[in-house]
Amino acid sequence: MLGAQFIKTAMVLLFKLALNDGMPPFVLITYRSLIGAAVVAPMAVICEREMFKKTNLVALGWICISATMGYG
Repeated sequence: MLGAQFIKTAMVLLFKLALNDGMPPFVLITYRSLIGAAVVAPMAVICEREMFKKTNLVALGWICISATMGYG
């Protein structure tokens, strides 16, 4: 838990520095989302390998629509 707090504090400080240097907030949010997806996606694929074998294209389509509409 202590390590998570240190990482969160470092992220907040880096975000503050980036915003103070003139980076637009939407660009920062986009970068954060892309990096988060790149970190989490491989772990999800490895841990949920069996679930992906059972998933069809209709289910993947609904997941994509839900992800697009639910992110805000």
